[in-house]
Amino acid sequence: MTAEIERHCQLTADRLDLVPMPSTMEFNREAPSGLPVNSQVKDIAERGYSVVRRAFDDVTITRMRHVIMNNLEFMSNTRPTKTARHIAGFHRFPRFEPIHAAISANAALMSVLESIYGERHIISLGLSDITINRSQPWHTDLLRGDYSKHLTSEIWGESTARPCLKALVYLQHGASLQVVTGSHRHPIDLSSDRNAVPTGDAKIEAVAAEAGDVILMDIRTIHRGSTEAEMATKILDADAKILISTVFGDRNSKLAQAMQKGNAERMIDWDVRNTPAIGSSRCLDAS
Repeated sequence: MTAEIERHCQLTADRLDLVPMPSTMEFNREAPSGLPVNSQVKDIAERGYSVVRRAFDDVTITRMRHVIMNNLEFMSNTRPTKTARHIAGFHRFPRFEPIHAAISANAALMSVLESIYGERHIISLGLSDITINRSQPWHTDLLRGDYSKHLTSEIWGESTARPCLKALVYLQHGASLQVVTGSHRHPIDLSSDRNAVPTGDAKIEAVAAEAGDVILMDIRTIHRGSTEAEMATKILDADAKILISTVFGDRNSKLAQAMQKGNAERMIDWDVRNTPAIGSSRCLDAS
């Protein structure tokens, strides 16, 4: 057996180990931190986000990091920092699909989502990303720029009771996330991310997370991550900053439906612009 075949078999085993068997997938009504699910739901409604503590254990975190760091050739560099990497729609790729399945099968996360949507109405919208050492300025996770044509103020208002929620999975400690609390209740012009930059009276909260935590955020919430300067010295090693995200919603929600339509268009454009050339990982950013 060649070294390449051995490596492929090991990566396949690691990916499969990420997904629990159906018999073990039981929804717990308490998040790992002991915070009741109804408190998580209240935080999301009022502040625009909540943190599910220790949703993933150390073994799963290690396996996720291993799969991602051993498949960098699927990812593109979309920032000035040379070690920055990004793959949009990662759930579409067999190499990464088990990571997405592990998120969808997470009991603590699904408990919160089921309380909001009902078990039979939860869907994944197809907005999934893996980033490594990547900066992120102020923005919302709604469709922006040319893709914002799919969204209307009516859709924004309708989504208050049934918001679309991004699950942001941390594979290491993080303290760079800043959130404008309550911003999910106030529509903004989505033609440019410049319109998301907070004004002087905005209430901004810094949100800390540990490895294995999941931040559930209303995709209308204004937030930012690390700056380019903070990422400039990062390298692709055991301490690389890896974030995984995917968006869930109610299949009957107008916002969820509009986001799926717009994202399908966005994914086609992203693939055209960001498919790595042979021997290169430098691409343009279409997000």
